[in-house]
Amino acid sequence: MGLGLGLLTEDRRRTGLCPDQTLARNLTLANVRALVRGWLVSRGRERRAAREYIERLHVRPPDPDQTAGRLSGGNQQKVLLGRWLFAGSRVFLLDEPTRGVDVAARAEIYRAVNRLAEGGAAVVMVSSDLPELLGMADRILVMRRGRLAAELDAQRATQEEVLTYAALEEEDRSVPPAVAGGCV
Repeated sequence: MGLGLGLLTEDRRRTGLCPDQTLARNLTLANVRALVRGWLVSRGRERRAAREYIERLHVRPPDPDQTAGRLSGGNQQKVLLGRWLFAGSRVFLLDEPTRGVDVAARAEIYRAVNRLAEGGAAVVMVSSDLPELLGMADRILVMRRGRLAAELDAQRATQEEVLTYAALEEEDRSVPPAVAGGCV
């Protein structure tokens, strides 16, 4: 956090959110120092910050006192993104950021991520959703067995190309995928 890194974990309920805490607490957790007045956390500052990010990210319902665990998956994810925005993160590590999220929330998350990138932040997204990667990324790094298998320009890459690099060993890639898979 001190280096400006923000992480949206793959399992937001177990390792991201504090589900029994309010939206205000969840949103400000990574930057409590900004809320301290003297030796105490200013609840007024906490609520003002929470309202700002709730409005900015369109969290529904827009209530800073709402318990985070009662929100939909998409709104929970937006709260986590807001946490790292409030912390002043400049590098965002997003692990399956739209898993379990409805279509409307997914579009809002994409808009927020695009605004981050346009604002100069670095965004590293891990996703098993190939259309998502092809639509959001500038570059796609394909990993296989813990190693880099390929670096692709997302504007020119295809789902088939990504899958080929992900699935086939280097020596097998010289055979067209349809033949390698046994289909003719």
